[in-house]
Amino acid sequence: MQCAIRKIAAIIVLILVPSLLLTAQTPEFKDKAFTVKLTAPLSTKTSRKGEEVTAQVDSPADYKGWFMVGQIDNAVQPRHD
Repeated sequence: MQCAIRKIAAIIVLILVPSLLLTAQTPEFKDKAFTVKLTAPLSTKTSRKGEEVTAQVDSPADYKGWFMVGQIDNAVQPRHD
């Protein structure tokens, strides 16, 4: 019985500790303006909804060199007239 409790406690620790560390290291970005450079070009011809987009922060200086990752929410293909 004690062995099972220890295993459960270890699993809980393995799940909670990384999330607590992540929360502790995540800065507050609300209401901050960022200037970023895309790490790869975007195109309406090749981009698809759901694809990942990565950009490197240029400013503010506190975050220069950091990376932001997002995804394409909508991509409208060009019309071929």
